[in-house]
Amino acid sequence: YGRVKALEAMYINDLVEGDVVEFTEAGVKAAITPYVAGKKEGFAKIVNAKGKELIVSEFHGDKKNGSYSEYFADGSPAKKATYVDDLLEGEYSSFFAHGKLQEQSFYKEGKLQGNQTIYYENGNIQSSFFFVDGLYDGEITSYFEDGGVNFVRHFDKGVPIGKQEE
Repeated sequence: YGRVKALEAMYINDLVEGDVVEFTEAGVKAAITPYVAGKKEGFAKIVNAKGKELIVSEFHGDKKNGSYSEYFADGSPAKKATYVDDLLEGEYSSFFAHGKLQEQSFYKEGKLQGNQTIYYENGNIQSSFFFVDGLYDGEITSYFEDGGVNFVRHFDKGVPIGKQEE
């Protein structure tokens, strides 16, 4: 959202209290972050020059805890995720500008866990992976945009195994 020129904040007993508002060099409101007793608490927002939300992130106890969303300039979703203690947790989705799904993954304690699927803009699968504790595990497959198989790889907890098919 550009460089920050000014901040607006209130302090009570040397701790930030209430909304901290950031302004761009042009004097436009760019971000709003709520604080309680010096810690981020509530929904922080980054907005564009027209005030439309670009990023909304939930904080509790000064950490990302809860929903996280990013938006394209037109307001359509770009990313959706959940955080627990600043770590990705649960389903993560990203989208192309036209709204179609680009990636769908699952996280546990900040590490990829389970299936991850990445798509081409035409909706065909680009790649399909399986993760255990953030490491490739099992078969991963990459596809051409027309749907044909590009390659297949096999992994055991991050280590390539067996025949790697091209």
